[in-house]
Amino acid sequence: MTMIEKIEPYFIRDAVHKNINITQTIIKELIACKEFQRLRWISQLGGAQIAFPSATHSRYGHSLGVYHILNRVLNEVTGCTLLTETAKLNIKIAGLLHDLGHGPFSHSFEKILNLSANKTQIFSHENYTCAIINDSSTEINIVLKKFNINIKTIIGIIKKEYQNYPKYQIQLVSSQLDCDRIDYLMRDGYFTGVDYGSIDLEWIITNMIIDLKHGIIFSQKAISAIENYLVTRFHMYSQVYYHKGGIFFDLNLQKLFMKLKTLYYDKIYNLKIDIKPFIPIFEGKVIDTNTYLSWTDATIIKLMQDIIQLENNTILQTIAKTILFCHNWQEQLKKLTTTCLKPNVIQQQLNIVLYDLKKDPILIKNNAGQYVALEKISQILQSPTKVQTTTYFLLVK
Repeated sequence: MTMIEKIEPYFIRDAVHKNINITQTIIKELIACKEFQRLRWISQLGGAQIAFPSATHSRYGHSLGVYHILNRVLNEVTGCTLLTETAKLNIKIAGLLHDLGHGPFSHSFEKILNLSANKTQIFSHENYTCAIINDSSTEINIVLKKFNINIKTIIGIIKKEYQNYPKYQIQLVSSQLDCDRIDYLMRDGYFTGVDYGSIDLEWIITNMIIDLKHGIIFSQKAISAIENYLVTRFHMYSQVYYHKGGIFFDLNLQKLFMKLKTLYYDKIYNLKIDIKPFIPIFEGKVIDTNTYLSWTDATIIKLMQDIIQLENNTILQTIAKTILFCHNWQEQLKKLTTTCLKPNVIQQQLNIVLYDLKKDPILIKNNAGQYVALEKISQILQSPTKVQTTTYFLLVK
């Protein structure tokens, strides 16, 4: 079957982008795959909903949003006509599928996967994303083969294999200013109810250039919009992603699994709940794809419900109730603030969040037609200390 086959267009209504237009058969079929539909039940912001009750949106909506922005970029920006239809489709598929490997509560669970991992075997959602795409038993894999999509190319874009694929293909999905970051900042800002997620998407797209040699470039007219994007990202991290309520959730979830691990190895205590699926986590092993795909937020919620109902270990029960019912969480949060939220560590992370000088720079095409790194001409990046310090003190108050 031809990979570019068109269908009668249909729209998916979206809170952030309004209408997400689906025009290709392969995109429709990928969305219908059970591995993609699973993302409906994986929360985008994990435990942040403790602090932001309306932040119950999912990885499903985010993945569709990334596809939508990529679709616009590949049809509207300067230089998009130089791309083949195959290249455009590969980028859109990589963006659509980039989060398939997220576990329950998204990044919160990534920390659980690595509780027992050694330094040479660090598990990430990207690893599982690629495993799912590459697994011949998944519906995603079957659909990709049906439409003659090069699976290695999709995986290569997601894994950022710059040596094998054009720079622009990877940058659109993953870079310091990519379609993934744009969508999650807009989406998370909307659903948390904060005003930090405002990004001038129209102006960024209008002033974006696809350069086949140098990658993604931006016109000098976009500098203010890009600086606003960077500051938005910084504030979203300081006020939402690093909110102590979300960190509280993550640390308690880690405590829960560490306690389960201890009891699993305990020769005296016999666990009443079924922990067989989680044993690879305790032993630091890779979880098989089918087992991993069976897990959603509901899996962990059910685990905690079973602990409360069946187990008689007081510590285990207390942790489960703390997470599930927020028992005494305000009191515990005070202890957490004094023992775990180290200001110097947070400050270092926030410095990188604004703009990472060690990564490929955002390139600006100046009025003389030269390509210049953003940090050399941006006023904010020339002297970021004041901005960072002010925001940081707002965070720790």
